[in-house]
Amino acid sequence: MLSCCIVVCCCFQGFHKGDVVALFMEACPEYVGTWLGLAKLGIVTALINYNLRLETLAHCINSSHSKALIYSAELAAGKFCWQFCVRE
Repeated sequence: MLSCCIVVCCCFQGFHKGDVVALFMEACPEYVGTWLGLAKLGIVTALINYNLRLETLAHCINSSHSKALIYSAELAAGKFCWQFCVRE
């Protein structure tokens, strides 16, 4: 079910096959659903280790050349299960 929601959300955001999206989440069921949803659209997922912080995290995200970052609330102290950060 979550993977279908990811598909709809990614289409709405304008992502296409071949785009790169970074995934920064801890190991949880939503991680798998998000990854599968991205794969359904042919989006390349840059898997970012959730133990990274500061400079090493920034380096990994920047070197992935991703169009967006999906991250979990636990890693951002937010209230949503996942959020998009779209690179302009």
